[in-house]
Amino acid sequence: MTVTASAVRRRPVRSTGSRRRVRSRLAVVASLTLCTGLAILAGGAPPAGAASGTFSNTGAITIPLGAPGTTSGNASPYPSVITVSGLYGLITDVNVKLDNLGHTHADDLDVLLVSPSGDSTVLMSDACNGTDFEDFDYTFDDEAGGVMPDNPTGACTSFFYKPSSYDAGSDTWPGGSPGPHGTTMSRFDGENPLGTWYLYVSDDTAGDVGDVELGWSLTITTGPYDVAIPSSGNASPYPRTVTVSSDELVTDVDVAVSGLTHSHPDDIDMLMVGPSGNSTVLMSDACGSYNVTNYFWRWDDEAATTMADSGTSNVCSGFSYRPTNHGSGDSWPAPAPSGGSSSLSVHDLGPAGGVWSFYIVDDVGGDGGFLINPPMIELTTRPRAVTKLPSAALTLAEGFSGNIAITRSAPGATASGSVTVTGGGGNAEVEDYATISQVVSFAPGELTKSVPIVIANDATEEGPETFTIALTAPSGDISLGSPSRTKVTIRTSDAVAPETEVTKKPPKETTKRSAKIKFRSSEPGTFQCKVDNGRWKACRSALKVKNLSFGKHKVQIRAVDRAGITDGTPAKVTWKVLRP
Repeated sequence: MTVTASAVRRRPVRSTGSRRRVRSRLAVVASLTLCTGLAILAGGAPPAGAASGTFSNTGAITIPLGAPGTTSGNASPYPSVITVSGLYGLITDVNVKLDNLGHTHADDLDVLLVSPSGDSTVLMSDACNGTDFEDFDYTFDDEAGGVMPDNPTGACTSFFYKPSSYDAGSDTWPGGSPGPHGTTMSRFDGENPLGTWYLYVSDDTAGDVGDVELGWSLTITTGPYDVAIPSSGNASPYPRTVTVSSDELVTDVDVAVSGLTHSHPDDIDMLMVGPSGNSTVLMSDACGSYNVTNYFWRWDDEAATTMADSGTSNVCSGFSYRPTNHGSGDSWPAPAPSGGSSSLSVHDLGPAGGVWSFYIVDDVGGDGGFLINPPMIELTTRPRAVTKLPSAALTLAEGFSGNIAITRSAPGATASGSVTVTGGGGNAEVEDYATISQVVSFAPGELTKSVPIVIANDATEEGPETFTIALTAPSGDISLGSPSRTKVTIRTSDAVAPETEVTKKPPKETTKRSAKIKFRSSEPGTFQCKVDNGRWKACRSALKVKNLSFGKHKVQIRAVDRAGITDGTPAKVTWKVLRP
């Protein structure tokens, strides 16, 4: 996949020396929080620190044009230019070197430096008196020891000077920046270094000539940046990612960039892709040719307006805009999708957690820029819909056929989601109920689903049996609430009580103070026994009683079948213990 630019697009023609104003804004620092509600998240520390680069034009400059026959006027070439590329971050320092400068009357020289933004500083004007000099290397640096002297004895031979101007108020550079001009190199601090720098050289008095035999060079130092936007092609990194840690869903998302700098913002195509894969074109072919420096822009579906299409003035001077796409043929190279929505709402009810990716492309050559700070994502979120079963316990009779409801609830609208429902465990046999194992899917807005339950009606005499219905593996707009498990008890359909029969008992009268009683039931199950006036207790055959007192005694036995039905006519054993 390749970036395409419409052949009919044309950049406004710029006058070579026209000043393009710089608008600078304070970068916004965001607190990093994450909770239900608003969260502002940035993407980590900038990857690149301060950088420095030297850029040269070694072509000779003749002073003036037509020398030696002509002795005053503009130099040739006028201006001499250097294009800076591949150096990102706001300018923190600029130095200029003139290589092998010579002139028969230094005081005639007027030298002006103009940045890509249109800002300008006079490097030298009417300095160094009238001494003839040849092949000097002059470096202009704010950190030099001082300015060039106005009327020295002899030539200016320190070679390192601050910008030096003694008559810049009356000097002009036709076709160059109209001014007012600066007198320090720090005038360029905070600007975008990328683009074309102009050196205007003029001889303001007839009678003398000179040249810069080996041309000139710029040494620029810049501050840190986060994303580099080249003069053409993909930004670096591509994509710039922001990772959010959250299990909640988006209810609103806004996006901001802080410290955006570019000499022709109309070239910027910026696409954001959320964790769900949905994408939004934040800006494409917007804001014209106005040089923006250290801008803060925020995209919000509720903003009053979109970004302006084009213009040479500051047409995007606001802070908040709706996503804006004025291009019709732009695409983003893989791994980005080819395009995106014009709204941020496509991310609503999608996952907040995961990787948010920013794909930035410069689609026309000639200008560049950067982001000083990571992109910021402002998220409003809510928990996933709470999904649960109706109760933690349920008793159903043999032969039951019906449904169990699965419900979910959330504030506002709900998105699609699914949960797995299974039934098993406990002491119930697989033939006692229909197997439950299915994925239940909720459509957007759907709050209730039903799962069938079928209990077998068998003829086997058996006690209460159990199995468990469980919710697992939630996805989408689903989170497990309580209860997420239901214990189902199957109540038997047996209605016949067991019969208890005594098979061995003591004689009616005996001198023994102990006895053994055996018994059985007509159905499988358990027994309960009651000795004299005591309480019913679980027992089993054979029952042994000891240390009996002299006199009459009675033991009652009742069977309990597996369905929990008790013999209503307990078996009785009576006898008398005599004194010896």
